[in-house]
Amino acid sequence: MGNLNEKIQTVAADFARSVLGMIRSMTVNELISLTGLGGGTAKAARKARKAAPAKTARKLPAGKSKAAPKRKITNSPALAAARKIQGQYLGLLRKFSGKGRNRLKKIAKSGGVPAAVAEMKKLLGRS
Repeated sequence: MGNLNEKIQTVAADFARSVLGMIRSMTVNELISLTGLGGGTAKAARKARKAAPAKTARKLPAGKSKAAPKRKITNSPALAAARKIQGQYLGLLRKFSGKGRNRLKKIAKSGGVPAAVAEMKKLLGRS
């Protein structure tokens, strides 16, 4: 039992020395934040962020105009139809796996997406 007490005392002394060494190497600000004596620094920081004025838009130098407005994308009926058929293709393709999926991809590549969608609908009984 005496040997165990000596080991415990040795480990405790080593731990105390290492903690004291770390504390001695810390700066005053680190110690204040560690002990919490700085008046609740985390809470004060949150209050300061809330009280800070909102960010304003960056002012441009004199003689510079605003950036050009974003280009408006026009949707043609053909583009809308292409997107619709592509969406149908992707949605139906999720229902297949393995060799069947690869076969349908080949159909889409060679015969076009509409042909692949028609084949998928036929296989799923949705014609």
